[in-house]
Amino acid sequence: SSLPDNNDSTMSLEEKLKRMEAEIEKEATQAADSMPKFVIMGGKGGVGKTSCSSALALSLAMRGAKTAVVSTDPAHSLGDSLQMHLSGNLQPVPALPENVNLYAMEIDTK
Repeated sequence: SSLPDNNDSTMSLEEKLKRMEAEIEKEATQAADSMPKFVIMGGKGGVGKTSCSSALALSLAMRGAKTAVVSTDPAHSLGDSLQMHLSGNLQPVPALPENVNLYAMEIDTK
């Protein structure tokens, strides 16, 4: 752990606690940043779930995040949105530069 040295006798207890709190918050943020994130889009039919999901996935991938967008919609419109044929296997979106880590798949829920 990189907690600060709180044996400094010139520091008040309040200062020591504030330093410890700041360090714990920093370590917790670093741990959370390294964990996978999941975003689930839901709503009634025709409200733009696929469009929003595709746009969000592309935005995250363009910012450097390794991103997968997965659809369970029976209409299978994610492939249309990304201009590619999708199957039940995760595959890279080919219309993007190689350094953009965007993957997509459509799952048949039947």
